[in-house]
Amino acid sequence: MTDAKRGAMLLLLGLFTAVLLYPALHEGGHILVTLLLGGRIREVRLGAAASVLCGGLRHGKLAAVAFGGVGLPLVLAMLFRPKHFPLWYVVQLVKGISVLAILLSLISLIGCKYGVIVENDDIMNVVRLWPEGRGICLVLLCTGLLLSVGSICAARPVQRVGEYFGIAKK
Repeated sequence: MTDAKRGAMLLLLGLFTAVLLYPALHEGGHILVTLLLGGRIREVRLGAAASVLCGGLRHGKLAAVAFGGVGLPLVLAMLFRPKHFPLWYVVQLVKGISVLAILLSLISLIGCKYGVIVENDDIMNVVRLWPEGRGICLVLLCTGLLLSVGSICAARPVQRVGEYFGIAKK
């Protein structure tokens, strides 16, 4: 396969992961936690404005549902360790998008203390539903950030991509 075809394939995998796979995993995390906590799913929307509406849960449990969206993609990406390069690449992309999602949540969490509110952010929903949980949110988000960045670094992405394009030694 030529480098142009390999590059095009990686671009398409990136678009698929960012536009379809990650949002589906994110909303699936909300759904999974809702069902595990005994709630009901009222509505699921996928696409540009993906969302899940759930019912039958109290505030503390709804806070856990909000964390499910960030948690499921990250946990699956940490557990899934494919050898085949295209699948490995998708897993690394999910980890990278998880890093961005966590960073945005940290910005929301810190920003709300200074009056900067990011509407519809999952962590903002946690803080609204469970104000005293702000410190726990901060610890969980920082832990997730460290784990995901560490996992990406341990996967040696520059070396693996270089090997894929034949510009680095195996």
